[in-house]
Amino acid sequence: MIELYYYSLILSLMLLIVGGATYTFLHRKYRVVREDKTTSEAVVDIISHVPETGAGPGPHILAGISFVCGFSLLMATIISDIVAPKGEFIAYLVSFSSLAIAALFSTISMWTLWQARRLEFQAGYKIHDFYHLITSLNKDLEVLLFSLRESYQLKVQPFHRVYLITTQPFLGMLSYPNSEASNKFKGLLKQCVDVCYDTVLDYNLGNAKSVFEFHIICGDQDLFEKFHTSFYDHSGVDEKKIKSIILEVENEIEALNDKVNRGNSKNLIKSNLGPFHRVKAVPSVQFMIIGNKLYEFTLEAGNSHSEIFNTQVVHDSRYCEAYIKNFDIFLNHLK
Repeated sequence: MIELYYYSLILSLMLLIVGGATYTFLHRKYRVVREDKTTSEAVVDIISHVPETGAGPGPHILAGISFVCGFSLLMATIISDIVAPKGEFIAYLVSFSSLAIAALFSTISMWTLWQARRLEFQAGYKIHDFYHLITSLNKDLEVLLFSLRESYQLKVQPFHRVYLITTQPFLGMLSYPNSEASNKFKGLLKQCVDVCYDTVLDYNLGNAKSVFEFHIICGDQDLFEKFHTSFYDHSGVDEKKIKSIILEVENEIEALNDKVNRGNSKNLIKSNLGPFHRVKAVPSVQFMIIGNKLYEFTLEAGNSHSEIFNTQVVHDSRYCEAYIKNFDIFLNHLK
């Protein structure tokens, strides 16, 4: 039993040496670890990432299997030496080492699956209907407003921003007129206006260096009329009702814009104050930016129902900044 113990110990150490030496070779040859990595990130980088095109799978597989098998055999050898009855060392050794190998490879597999899904999610995912788009926007708006009010006490950070380009800004008002999601979205836009007013006022009083970036490009009155008329086409809603809805939206936008402008008492912000910017035409492909998340969608409205298609959601600050530049171009071009 003593000989078996030492043979097993020697084999496990040899496997660890082979695995460690191969990882060292990969690290020195391909330099996968960058200077800005933490220790834990550096270890993960060495074990999991060999991004160079010249690095084939052979050394990576050899290193991983050797290291896992060596570590599992070493642990199984120590445990078996302690708990195995006389004459059953090999049986315990095989059982414990197999269990350890299975557990380690299962952990690595599940971690790899999680990483793959996480990268897929960050690269972009889709929302397949209008109602769930509104509910997703509501959740992100709530998180952003809580962060700005509670976590940062209205001290605006670069990621505190909301941009929307769409024909009618109160999404869901027509398709889901009395739903909780639609009412919440409208209420959250009003909360954005409140926060915008507070930061603009602080900026004018010299108490803040920046204001909350809240801007919406939406249709003018003529475009609203065309949009609403098309929406209610063949639905039996009379012209008086349509004009009543248009007037309601117009009054809301005018009141919200007036509120923000009142905060600009010293007129320190001379252009693009908004937050509602009225234009004669809106692109078919529309988008909303909330913080560092971009929602891009195509909205169709007609026959008393609005629907979206090809909605893409991307969580990337640089992507959002590029779309904000597009937003500014749209704003200047569509005025």
